[in-house]
Amino acid sequence: MRRPPPRRVPATGSFAARLQRRLGGARLIAARAPFPERRVEWRFATPGGEAVLQAEFLGRSANLLLVGADGRIEAAARHLRSAFRLPRPGTTYRPPSAADSGPGDDPADWCAAIEPGGACD
Repeated sequence: MRRPPPRRVPATGSFAARLQRRLGGARLIAARAPFPERRVEWRFATPGGEAVLQAEFLGRSANLLLVGADGRIEAAARHLRSAFRLPRPGTTYRPPSAADSGPGDDPADWCAAIEPGGACD
């Protein structure tokens, strides 16, 4: 007789459980990857207000953060012990600084970075 596989129930304090509680049934309203930063953000509309999921691609300091409408970090996948980057729940989210100077969020800047002369249609 085969037993059914055990149900996987995340620990109450786990990041996955926090995401499920906060973003369960949410609607994705925007996604962007600000150039040249090494991060991606997804904005969600939820019954409890807007929430943003930030993925930071920073080598050993990479992290996934849930940020509320007030700009405060609600949860972090990793709790880093680094002088370089210390995002903590309850603190205001600050994007990592760009390692290289480059174009900003203006699409015209993206064109200039991709194609000399910035000739994008």
